[in-house]
Amino acid sequence: MTKGKSRGITQPPPGGNTSLHPAMAVLGIAIGMLVFFVGLSAIFSSPPPSAKDSGNTKYASIAAKQMLAAVIEPGIPPADILDSLVLPKEVASLGIIHTGGGGPGNFDAAIKLQSAQSQGWLYAFARDELSRRGWKVFSHGGISGKRVEVLARRTGGDGFTWQVGIDVSPTKFVTNGDATVRQSTQFMLRLYQLGSGA
Repeated sequence: MTKGKSRGITQPPPGGNTSLHPAMAVLGIAIGMLVFFVGLSAIFSSPPPSAKDSGNTKYASIAAKQMLAAVIEPGIPPADILDSLVLPKEVASLGIIHTGGGGPGNFDAAIKLQSAQSQGWLYAFARDELSRRGWKVFSHGGISGKRVEVLARRTGGDGFTWQVGIDVSPTKFVTNGDATVRQSTQFMLRLYQLGSGA
C-alpha cells in the first residue's frame, strides 16, 4: 500500500476552492419567485366580504349593528368590524347585557337575542357566517348547560384585535293558546376589543 493514497475516498482537487456562487444564485431565484407570487396575491386577492355582501350564503341576515346601536360610539367598533357581523333576519332584541369587562377604554358589549330558529341552526349560522365574513373561528362546540358557543377573532381597521362570541341556549317549545307549538331560542352576541396585536 502506498502512503498518502486511500482507496474509495474521493479527495478534493489540490488547491481548489469551493464556490458558493451556484448556491447563492438558486437562493436569489427562490427569493425572487417568492416576492413575485406574494405580490400577485396582494394585487389579485379580494378583501373579506362584508355584511353588505349577500352572495354565496344560504342564510337571510341583517347587519348586527342595528341591534348594537345603543352601545356603538362614533368609530368604535370600527366600520369593518361592524359590517362583518350579521344576525339572522327574524331576530328580536331582549336587551343589552352589561358585561363589565374589557378594562378601561376597551369596548365590551353584549346583546341578548331571541329567534324562532333552532339551536343547531343558530350555531351553524354563527360558525358559517363569521368564517365567510373574514373572522377566524378558533373555538366552537358545546359548553355548560347544553349551550353551544362560537368564538372568533378579527383585526379591525383600527389596528386592534376584536373578538366575538355567540352563545346559544337550548331551544324551548312553547304551546300557544290555539294548541299550536312554536320554538324559541335565546342567544347572546358579545363583542369586545382584545387590544393591539393580541
